[in-house]
Amino acid sequence: MINLNGKEEVLTLECVFYNDVKNDFIVKSNFATTLLVDEKKLYVYIDRHQTGNYFEYYRKLLTVLEKNKYNLNINVDSFVSKDLSQEDAFHLLATLAFYNNYNDKRLNNKEYQELNFNLVTSYPKAKEVFERLAIINSSVNKVRFLQDLPPNILNSEVLADKVVNELKGHSNLKITVLGKPELQKLGTGLLLSVNAGSNFDPKIVAIEYQGNPDSNEKVALVGKGITFDTGGYSVKLREFMRLMKFDMSGAAVTAGVMNNLATLQPKINVVGILCITDNKIGPLATAPDSIETSYNGLTVEINNTDAEGRLAMADGITYGIRNCNATKVMTVATLTGAIITALGKEITGVFSTCETFYKQFEKASLLSHEKVWRLPFNVTFKEDLEHSQMADITNHNYKNHGGSAVAASFLNFFTEGLPFLHLDIAGTATRNERGTGIMIKTLTELFCL
Repeated sequence: MINLNGKEEVLTLECVFYNDVKNDFIVKSNFATTLLVDEKKLYVYIDRHQTGNYFEYYRKLLTVLEKNKYNLNINVDSFVSKDLSQEDAFHLLATLAFYNNYNDKRLNNKEYQELNFNLVTSYPKAKEVFERLAIINSSVNKVRFLQDLPPNILNSEVLADKVVNELKGHSNLKITVLGKPELQKLGTGLLLSVNAGSNFDPKIVAIEYQGNPDSNEKVALVGKGITFDTGGYSVKLREFMRLMKFDMSGAAVTAGVMNNLATLQPKINVVGILCITDNKIGPLATAPDSIETSYNGLTVEINNTDAEGRLAMADGITYGIRNCNATKVMTVATLTGAIITALGKEITGVFSTCETFYKQFEKASLLSHEKVWRLPFNVTFKEDLEHSQMADITNHNYKNHGGSAVAASFLNFFTEGLPFLHLDIAGTATRNERGTGIMIKTLTELFCL
């Protein structure tokens, strides 16, 4: 449980900076903790010379709280410094408390005790900010639970059902679920091609929130929901197939964002579109060099069945534009391993065709304190996909460069000229083999601007 200036716990987490140490027993190593029982304090030592910004504090203090086994008061104001304002210190420590208060339902017989954190602060806007963070981070933790479920439990049908059951209590959301018969009737040939080897039906779950009925503007947020990705006949090597249960993270994040919008009720129109299937090998599975027709009519030569997320999402984009009247398109997906090579595991890659759209998103990322980095669209990436002798485009190139940009460029073929912003969360969706719910905070802030 997280409290704000509530019932005091026995032990208090407190920051001590390098020039304020008054006890020789405190370990003087950056972000080292020292438990002094007689003072009822758990001190975390911070050397300002080695710490520069919010992100460094977050990364290091996340590890501190993950190792903690105690109920704690957290003295927020003790962390305020020239590097961290009182506002940022409160946002940081409240976010960390919620993240570490994740209801850890592992599938074993061990008992996990929920810890209590009592945030103690004089920050004048603490109550307002706390209530907002509680809503947003509750969705983050629900999405993390979905991410962590194993693929033998969370197949495409179960994921769709769980999302619908979680959101159906919101009267301001309209939820539409399309199964295989409906998708075949629509002609979503790309999504169906990914699903061809599966024994579970594909799903598109469309979640519409209309917060501004006087406006014709609507954002389609399309999430990749591959509940397990073997690579299909372009099968992954053993080391790359592990943790492919997290390939549904984009769809889960989309559902989390829609939950936040239903609760916070900003004046904006958004439709969340979850493109859900697995990518398996079987007698009917799609073979490389197959050609399928997308929902918008483009023919695609599928020369790599392991580039499947972009196929499923392409039909989802078209559904958002043609069936839900979207005027802007966003996609969020664990789309490419190449983004990890480019940006590592702490920064989300962003592509955008619209400067204004990107600037709004960048502002939201600064409010949420989630790291992002913009990468370029370039005509050469588009041209790399136009070399098919038989179809309009291919779904992959084999030049082994620009993999993330090529994938984003593929999606852009289906946006019909609308402003487009794509998030590749392949590196940031997990931490230590657990889900993070990344980008829920930034996307919520974006839609509430």
